[in-house]
Amino acid sequence: SSDLREIGALNGHVLRASRTRISPGGGYASHAHNGRPEIIVMLKGTLTETRNGKTMHYKAGDVLEMYGNVVHTLENRDTTDIEYISITVRIP
Repeated sequence: SSDLREIGALNGHVLRASRTRISPGGGYASHAHNGRPEIIVMLKGTLTETRNGKTMHYKAGDVLEMYGNVVHTLENRDTTDIEYISITVRIP
């Protein structure tokens, strides 16, 4: 689930912030961040990210950055919900 807020930004882009919750076993399939930089701030649980064949685990307080040609997956392999704040700049 996600709570979303957007404001207009420069040159036709918007700044988007959302609070996202992923249930155990959920996640996002492989996707790219071309032209869509994103910062994730972990609030709760353990997020598993696989990027360029490398798997990392992020917990509350950790920050992830995605930009350029980053292609990755996000998963909740834990037994409890995870929550994070996502901040992106994108073309609507």
